Amino acid sequence: INRWKWSYLLTADGMARKARLASEYVEASLSLYRRTRTEALRLLSEVSAAGVNQVVIDSDSEIAEICRLTCLEMQIQRRDQKDGLTPELRIDGVKVTLFWPQQSDHAGNAHPST
Repeated sequence: INRWKWSYLLTADGMARKARLASEYVEASLSLYRRTRTEALRLLSEVSAAGVNQVVIDSDSEIAEICRLTCLEMQIQRRDQKDGLTPELRIDGVKVTLFWPQQSDHAGNAHPST
């Protein structure tokens, strides 16, 4: 059976359910975008307030792309490779964290901003 030639009919209830699922997906996607954008603005404002005008974003995810676009808006240059001197936006799933290099506490640990 060629799966590309399948066709099916949806009942009125089935159409309503598909429409509801599509609407919920769009709503969840936009909510994730807004949360990510708000967090990226907050973290990049911290970078800017420290007098730094560049940040490393070492990821190719959609979340990283939102961060890159926010950098453009805030006129913060972005680097793709770590150099040990530039603050870094780390992407872990949908979480964005700011790590400052060369800034450590008494135990020698980097200070993340979350």
